[in-house]
Amino acid sequence: MLSQQLWQSHQDLVQACLEHPFVRGIATGELKRDCFAFYVGQDAFFLESFARAYSIAAAKAPDWQGFTSFHRLAAGVL
Repeated sequence: MLSQQLWQSHQDLVQACLEHPFVRGIATGELKRDCFAFYVGQDAFFLESFARAYSIAAAKAPDWQGFTSFHRLAAGVL
């Protein structure tokens, strides 16, 4: 499976992500509330933008298959 191959071949990146202070702070419960609140706000902004981009792509899709594929992706984000 591709995801397993990527996970195994990039363990240095995996470890760097897992040891990032933000991730460690979530894991230990020591992440400052305002830091987490900022992350949640940024994530909500990103997801809204992503859903809009998928919706625009659906509207511009040249065929029904493309339309339904992008519509499903937008629904997944929502």
